[in-house]
Amino acid sequence: MKRSELPKDVDVSAGFYAYTVQNWRARGVKNVDELRYYFAKGIYDETENAQIVTGDKAEKLLVAVMMRGRGYDVNLLDVADYNACGMALSKIVDQMEADSNAFEDDQKRLNQDLVKEQSEYVSRTAAMKAKKINDVIDKMRVAGKKESVIKMNVARRDKVMELRDQRIARIRERLDCCPEVADVAVGILNVMEG
Repeated sequence: MKRSELPKDVDVSAGFYAYTVQNWRARGVKNVDELRYYFAKGIYDETENAQIVTGDKAEKLLVAVMMRGRGYDVNLLDVADYNACGMALSKIVDQMEADSNAFEDDQKRLNQDLVKEQSEYVSRTAAMKAKKINDVIDKMRVAGKKESVIKMNVARRDKVMELRDQRIARIRERLDCCPEVADVAVGILNVMEG
């Protein structure tokens, strides 16, 4: 692909690049499903640091390549270019592992916070309903109402608390967050002058 065909705000120099796209998912109280984009210029000297590009810039570049790029036979790469892309890909994998671990930790923490928040909400709501029913029961006792009517309200209050326990149990079932990472695309990109 020629540099002139790239989006104006994606300024990369000519050369070979390794890239990858991954789908990151987390299932829990809140489900997350997103694509992560990475690319890095080939590394020809082991002392070089890979300039790994992620986020919006990487997405714009890779979407432009997918829309306007042409196929390239990697068998035409010379050994030095192929190895340089391999080293760049190795650096990308290291970065993805670090990002993936942070993503997993963030999702687990978020999930725990949401489970706690939702459980507290269910408990507060049930407590308010139970208090109202208890107030009704107390008024009935003071007014000398029949015991059968009072028992009906006690059963109603007990049902509210039983439903609270069931809802909290369902919420806590989703406490375990299950992050997943899946490769969508991995390849080599040739950016040419022009």
